[in-house]
Parts: sequence; C-alpha cells; structure tokens
Amino acid sequence: MKKIIYLLTAIILAACDANNGVTPDDSVTRKEAVIYSEVEDYEVVYDNDPSEFTPSAMTRATLDGKGFQNKDLIRLKITCPFVSGTQRGESSDGNSSDGFFLLYRDGSSWSPVPSSFGFDIDGTYSYRGSPNFASYYEAQQTPYVFTAITWTEEKLFMGQTGGSATAPTYSIIDQYCNVFHADQTKEENYLASDLMWAQTYMQTGAWNIHLGFQHKMARLEIEVQSEDPEVTISNNAVLTLERMPDIDQQEVIVGDYYADASKVNSNFGYYQKASCSYDNHGKVIGVAVIRDEEKRAKTWSMTGNPSCTGNADAVAGGDRNSTRWGTIPNTGTYTAHYIGNHKYLLIVPPCKLDANIEDGKTSDDYKATFWLRDGEKRYKVKMQRTEFAEGKNYKMVLKIAGPQTDTGDAGDSGNEDSNT
Repeated sequence: MKKIIYLLTAIILAACDANNGVTPDDSVTRKEAVIYSEVEDYEVVYDNDPSEFTPSAMTRATLDGKGFQNKDLIRLKITCPFVSGTQRGESSDGNSSDGFFLLYRDGSSWSPVPSSFGFDIDGTYSYRGSPNFASYYEAQQTPYVFTAITWTEEKLFMGQTGGSATAPTYSIIDQYCNVFHADQTKEENYLASDLMWAQTYMQTGAWNIHLGFQHKMARLEIEVQSEDPEVTISNNAVLTLERMPDIDQQEVIVGDYYADASKVNSNFGYYQKASCSYDNHGKVIGVAVIRDEEKRAKTWSMTGNPSCTGNADAVAGGDRNSTRWGTIPNTGTYTAHYIGNHKYLLIVPPCKLDANIEDGKTSDDYKATFWLRDGEKRYKVKMQRTEFAEGKNYKMVLKIAGPQTDTGDAGDSGNEDSNT
C-alpha cells in the first residue's frame, strides 16, 4: 500500500504570446507546482517460520513506515547536471546551506519550514524560515534532478575553512542532518532513525514532480517468546542489541552520483559527503565524519558498505574507485522500541557484520547479540543474521529458555546462547 502526498506551491510564469514570445508584465498566468510523493513499503523478510510470528497491528499508524506524520522534515536539493551555469532553483541565493529548500509535513501537504520552528537555516544566529521553493523554481529547458532527504536536526559548529596549521581561520557551518539514535526507546528517536530518500529526474523544469521515497535503513520487528512455562516476560523488559555499527548521533549518508554536479556547495557539506560512483548511486555509503584539520567532511563506511566513493574524494587525493576513508567499528549497542505484546521495533543501518573476517575468526565471532533485561533477570540470544539490507523489514522471534548471567559483554559470556 502506498500513500500519496501532495505539495502545492504557487509559481508565477510569464505566459507565451504566439506573435512576440512573451505577453506584457500585466498579463501573467499563475500556476502551481505539484509534488506527488509516496513512501514505498518495507519488504518483509521472515528469519523464522512465519507461523511462529504473531500478527498484530502497530500501536501507531506512523510506526508502520508507510507515510509521514505532521511536522516531519525533508530537505530538497535541485541539480541540473548537464549544464555548467547555475540554473534557477539550484541556488537559494545564500539563504540556506548547500542550496537546500526545507519543507515540513503540514496536514495533507508540504510547506516551507517557518521561523517558528526555531532553526537558524543560514548560520546568522537568528531564527529564520526556509527559502520558498516556489520563489526559485522555473521551468527551464534543461534536465533537472530533484533529491529529497528526511532530516531531524540542525547542526551548527565552527569549522576550519582556511588559514594554516599555526593560524587557522574558522567559519560557522550550518547543516540539516538526519541523525541516528542508538537508543530508540522513545518513539521520536525510533522515527528519527528511519532515513527516507527520494530522487527523480525531469527532462526539463516541470510543474508536476514525483518523489518516491524509499527506506534507506533496515528494520527489525522482534517478538520475544518464552520456551519455559516458568519464565514470564513483563511489559517493562528492555531489549538491546550489541556488536552493531557504532553510529549513535551520526548522520547516515546516501550516495548521490549527481552530487558531483552540484553548483552550490558549503564547507563540510553535501557534495563532500554524498559524492559517489555511478554503481553506488542511491545506496547507503556510510556516515559523515567531520575532519576539521583537513577542512572537509568525509564518509566512513560501515562494514559491508560500498567502499567506492566519488569525485569529491578524488579531488582530495583519493581514488574514487577504491577509497575508504575509514571503517566504523561494530562496538555499538542499540536499544529497541517496545510496541506491546512482547514485540519490539529497531532501526538498523545497512551493513554486513562478518565482512573482512580476520585470521583465526569465523562469521560466528561477528554475530550481534540480544540482551533482554527484565528487572533482575537477564536473557541472552545470539542473532544468526549477519547482514542487513536497506528497505527490508526483518521479522524474527527470540525464544527465551532461561535467565543467564549478564557479564556486561555478551560476547564474553560463558553461558550457552539461545538463537533466533
């Protein structure tokens, strides 16, 4: 099932005259640019026999990942990749970073983010509204690429943009970031971690733009079942997953081949982070890492992510066909969101935990481990799955046999593991 959303924004375009090309200024036609958007459902994958998983409805409609809720944020970037000059819409005239237009879910439509939301937007230390997409867009005769990305937080920091090692100069850096939360106990943190991305191509500027949003993270839908009639699980039990990519509070990056053609690029910004080769276009390529001493941002891969980066890295001395600036360690612990009936949801990044197996180890050494903590009782379950793909919803059953000792490191526990 797909949910259709509409964005209506007024645009003034001079009407054409059959004789002299353009009518006088007092004769204009008002049109509306319409963005049709939809959210593609997760693809369900059962890690157990489907009959073992108890069907149940989500406690809130927004938890199913099929649509947006009020005040959700997206950032829209417009690129004309086949012309050297900056076309109308590619730039926000300095009124936002990287030329982004910022929109929020407003009932049944999208609207420009207002100053009342409390965002700085242009790094001037005052609350500002987003540049209005309708004021900048024109239907010019060149191919357009529209890229939309969900975001949840504005990040401002002082970054080194010039000078030398002994006398550096700094500027205010303003970024609009989707932020991953390792602790997804709160619904807002769970929803914020669900990164959605859309991109569409038009042969020329157009009045009707379609954005098909895809989930770029994976989701675990977990049900806890007791195999021992003497073991009961309360509704206060906390479920964590250890040995996952350590990306708490970091921005997950989706590769964009057309970022290389971006005309408006801020320091530490979108071009440096999202630039990628054609083969990795639209794939999660890692997380953003700010390298102040190098005056730029770099994208570090999670294990199993594509290592191929883009032109932004070639310019910086890397090889766009093989560069991996760094690898995120699998030392993170995630906490799942409880939805009732012994079921939990957890957003996880696309990765492969047993990538590049070291000498003397097996894939079993890289498996993530669940811990269920219920009062003084502890239960440990080693997950058999080691690979997570974007847009997949993995339904799994954790079968609890009996309480085990919590050593603080599930990997070092001498107790026998249960398995999914």
